Amino acid sequence: MTTKASGTLVSETRYKAWGEVRYSSGTRQTRYDFTGQDSYESDFGLLFYNARFYDPQLGRFAQADTIVPGGVQGYDRYAYVNNSPLNFVDPSGHCSEDVEYEEGTLCYFQNMSWEKRKEWLINFSETNELGDWFDDMINAIDFMMNDPSLAAKGGVTEVMDAAVLQAVNDGWLIHTEQGPFGGGGQGWADFFDELRDNPSDQNNLIEKRLKAEQDGVDYSWGLEVVQEAYENSGTFDQIYFDIFKGGADGYRGAARAWRSSDPLLVTATDSSLFFSQLNTVTDPRTSGEFLGAIGHLGRPAAWFAYGGLYSSSIMPPMIR
Repeated sequence: MTTKASGTLVSETRYKAWGEVRYSSGTRQTRYDFTGQDSYESDFGLLFYNARFYDPQLGRFAQADTIVPGGVQGYDRYAYVNNSPLNFVDPSGHCSEDVEYEEGTLCYFQNMSWEKRKEWLINFSETNELGDWFDDMINAIDFMMNDPSLAAKGGVTEVMDAAVLQAVNDGWLIHTEQGPFGGGGQGWADFFDELRDNPSDQNNLIEKRLKAEQDGVDYSWGLEVVQEAYENSGTFDQIYFDIFKGGADGYRGAARAWRSSDPLLVTATDSSLFFSQLNTVTDPRTSGEFLGAIGHLGRPAAWFAYGGLYSSSIMPPMIR
């Protein structure tokens, strides 16, 4: 329904359960259609659900889902909202909101709010007696959930974070000889095994912990659903994400290099103020505050890069 500022009705559209138009009056003022999705019905009869097209005449997606969200209905990869359109919506084209997905699936994590993801990670660490090995990731969730670009629902960071948590959970499943849901958990399984079998070698544990996180990030970044979210992001959000992810990847690479160097050197530096700080910021259990401070530089850097890109696109060739 669209009205003027005075409240006078301009247009109204009503839908059947699966999205077919059952009544329309006036001239529609927007392309947004059933459940707020971008409409291409006048062009070729479909609605765009961010990841794939939906046919409201058939009540089916036009392309198969690139992930299997879990549950019996999840095996029908063309099904819309678990074949229950009166109860659910699917803004991402992958995961229906409010559906109770099987714990551990990607949609299970993607349907969590940022607060619930933080709560899940804290409970996961406490339940499995993992100490403070996830403090940096908990701090990272705090940072992301309070940043409007990174926290955006359906944005690349929000979707990718769900896959990162899935990889953590998959690692525990492998560690406890259960079947994983995805393909990014082996590094975490190796870390959990080492933590159980050789807990005294701190440098080795830290290096494996950083590698596990990087493996999970690499797996998540390679998922089609994450690539789709990136491609659907605006230019500034893409630049900001590139800076944010690039900085995090670079940090883990440098920290791993330090922790996998001469163990005697790393241990000996505890007596030096500078190198003791280096040890602090390369340990996931104590690096959260440092990484948060560095993270706040990402948005100004993105605005600088975005402004430079915009300026160069409108300047005459001589000035460029």
